[in-house]
Amino acid sequence: ELNFRKAWAEDSAYYSAIVSLGNTFLAREDYDSAIVYYSMAKNMHPDLLEPRKNIIDALLEKELYFRAKKECLEAFTVYPGFDVKLRYQIILAQENKYMDSHRFLRYFFPNNMNLEDQGILYGMWDTYRECKKKISKYCSEDGIIEPNPDTEDKYLEVYSYRTMLEEHENELPEYMRFGYKMMEEGYLECYVFFSMFHVDIYPQFKDYMSFEANRVKTIEYIEKYLIERKPTN
Repeated sequence: ELNFRKAWAEDSAYYSAIVSLGNTFLAREDYDSAIVYYSMAKNMHPDLLEPRKNIIDALLEKELYFRAKKECLEAFTVYPGFDVKLRYQIILAQENKYMDSHRFLRYFFPNNMNLEDQGILYGMWDTYRECKKKISKYCSEDGIIEPNPDTEDKYLEVYSYRTMLEEHENELPEYMRFGYKMMEEGYLECYVFFSMFHVDIYPQFKDYMSFEANRVKTIEYIEKYLIERKPTN
């Protein structure tokens, strides 16, 4: 602790020293003090996940589940990784609930403007893949679509899903029905960027979450559509 304090005294913006100070208090089970330092680090770099996860861990140790849940939901809008989702499931279990994100496995990578040849897909997924060619003249390398006369979608991944779901409406497999429902109810971006998140679409995710209204909508999506009550025996 003393060494981290010395480093912090040398540079008041030394993020790693502040997080490490929090870690020393967490290790000594002084969770309130740990939260103080983690919160400082979070405010210093709100785009980083590390201090947010640490705050959640300290809150869980104190069994402050309501506050921990709020931190989890906010962390999802920074990066919807498995580690935060696992913490969220632990919290929900206290309420006899769980989160079903309606995620399914895809055995290929998302559309990527930086890769010219991503291979051939079949059936409805061929429609998904072809969307990259259709929209490429309006699309940045990050998959962000500039205003154009062909679509109101701003993101390549959302545009690709929407086109596929609309063109194959009557032949969708069961695992795609939830995504179609979210499209109808205006939550397709939330479904794509949270439930079907992949690291390759992070630049699109980050741009989407840069708007407060989208962060609020994503949290609303999670709480409204993804939370289920565990069945009782």
